[in-house]
Amino acid sequence: MCKLKSAIALKDRIFMPDYDSHSDMLKELGIEDDFIGASKKFVRVELSPADGDPFSDIDTWALKVDQDIRPDWFSEEEYKPKIVEAVKAWAKNHIFVGIDGLKLNTGTNYYIKDCKNVEIGGSAQVENIGGSAQVENICGSAQVENIGGSAQVKYIGGSAQVENIGGSAQVEYICGSAQVKYICGSAQVENIGGSAQVKYIGGSAQVEYICGSAQVEYICGSAQVKKASGVSVICSSQYTKWKNAGSLILCENATFKDNVGKVIYQSGDYKLIHVESGKSIGEANAE
Repeated sequence: MCKLKSAIALKDRIFMPDYDSHSDMLKELGIEDDFIGASKKFVRVELSPADGDPFSDIDTWALKVDQDIRPDWFSEEEYKPKIVEAVKAWAKNHIFVGIDGLKLNTGTNYYIKDCKNVEIGGSAQVENIGGSAQVENICGSAQVENIGGSAQVKYIGGSAQVENIGGSAQVEYICGSAQVKYICGSAQVENIGGSAQVKYIGGSAQVEYICGSAQVEYICGSAQVKKASGVSVICSSQYTKWKNAGSLILCENATFKDNVGKVIYQSGDYKLIHVESGKSIGEANAE
């Protein structure tokens, strides 16, 4: 799998676009990805932090040649300094530490640490927000892979997509039609609302309020949700009991579906009709 930071070494230069897919790089270069190309024209390379920390000193990153066949003109000793310099040039516009007022609207493969007053929107794609970063907005169709450390995010909205909120990160609002896959670790979220969708809340994550038509697909472990209202729907995992289900407060027309206990808890004024297995909704209403 291609990883940070991938490039194609050519005889006369290092080709290093924003993305990390070697296959896409070869397509952009118009080079056939075959034995002849690998033995004569190109070398797949990756320069990566040995400890996995993208904010570490690039001079300490390790070089990996991602192919067995190598052209006669390539040697790691000769090309590593060139690759290091190419990564440093790339990092100036992709790895941000301690910057105030950072705004990202386009581009991919960004890493953010200890920055303040950050705004992420448009079609920007961010790999990691960490350290003590402070983010005002993640919106538009922006995509964020990971929010961790002690990062603070005020607002995730629009049609933004976030893969993971973990560590001790704090998020004030998740709303609009935003989608979040995982909220875990000891993350804290103040409000999940609008038509936001969250796939999983676990670990010791804490959520103050779920409202609107927000939906949570799975909740389990020692995660805590204080209150659910609106027409929001929360479902527990069918495999792991949610330990703190008993403290959830349901208001308005919110629903909690306990997939372990096989019980649905419904607040509000909806009429509940039990549908026996094998019967249609029409048959149940007729009874």
